[in-house]
Amino acid sequence: SWSAYGQWSDTDQIVDEVRAAAGPTPAVNRRGTLGYTQASIGGTLQGRKALVRGQQSVLLTFGTAHKRHTFDMLRDRLDLNAVTGAIVPPTGGLILPSKYFPRSVVGETGTYAQAEMRLGRLMLVPGVRYDRFTLDADEADPVFLATMSPTPADFAAGALSTKLGASFRAAPAITIHGQWAEGFRAPPYSAVNSGFTNLVGGYTSVPNTALDAETSQNVEGGVRASLRRVSVGVTGFYNHYDNFIDQVARGMNPTTRLLEYQYQNFADVEIRGIELQGDAQLRPTLRLRASYAAIRGDNTSGGTSVPLNSVAPNQGAVGLAYTDRTNRWGTDLTVRAARGQSPATAGTGLFAPASFAVADLTAWTAITRTWMARVGVLNLANARYFEWTN
Repeated sequence: SWSAYGQWSDTDQIVDEVRAAAGPTPAVNRRGTLGYTQASIGGTLQGRKALVRGQQSVLLTFGTAHKRHTFDMLRDRLDLNAVTGAIVPPTGGLILPSKYFPRSVVGETGTYAQAEMRLGRLMLVPGVRYDRFTLDADEADPVFLATMSPTPADFAAGALSTKLGASFRAAPAITIHGQWAEGFRAPPYSAVNSGFTNLVGGYTSVPNTALDAETSQNVEGGVRASLRRVSVGVTGFYNHYDNFIDQVARGMNPTTRLLEYQYQNFADVEIRGIELQGDAQLRPTLRLRASYAAIRGDNTSGGTSVPLNSVAPNQGAVGLAYTDRTNRWGTDLTVRAARGQSPATAGTGLFAPASFAVADLTAWTAITRTWMARVGVLNLANARYFEWTN
């Protein structure tokens, strides 16, 4: 099978503000614009071949895929004196127009082969994949350079990754599964050549043209069980990363008085955790669902272990769904909870939110065969909470 595609999109954002007078500063009519363009083309090619002999079978899958994206953006602003209509020049050293990143062309290519081997109750899935990532940034982008951003840099990296997955049906209702896999991730194009500064907010995003691609070795294993109306599963995993890519706060620059953020590589990172999930059909019309995830990440570079604050605290959810016997209407009550972030993991001087639980109640009804109406009350108890990932 094969496919080819293309997509061209333009996104324009316009924000009009009326800024009241403050002391000697006159009232201002402000128009801010942000334009973003993306052009993408790509294609895929995949083949499959089945080999069957008695109770043994092998399904071979192989193929390749390529994507090419062109990104560009432009940010501008115009302030007019609300009384005279005269142009009010930007203050505080702000340079406009500006760009968060230069015009960039990104290429992604992947080639892979995989075999699904069924040997009685045992299924083996070995595979291999090669990825290639390229970034071609416009080194002469005049708008990007005019904001005193450094000269953009190109980037290219590739890696060969292997994996081996297995599942074993220990009993009619119990399946044991596991996987070992290597991973590859290139840095985001906007992280290599970043050029965003918020003078009013007092922070800036610093580019890092020395970023390396991230590679990983990942192991996971678990058990799934299904018995009549109840199914449960538990999965544990351990991931080791080389050149882990993460955004860090570098602190206040004494010269610019701006808080600096930058994507950096951590030489060694470990992320491990366990995920639980369950599903029970309590009655023909009543279903209970639950899940929980506990994940921990540490930067182990240099022989020390420092918690990663980009890993979300432990969280879980419980849901109870009712569906009418006629399948015409139903309700769903979901409670999700998250553990608070510890100050040590959050980092010195950063806000560490407390634990929270939020309940959402929704209802739906089928008006016709093709139309459905859904209503809900989110955060039913009107709880005040902060999500660490936001």
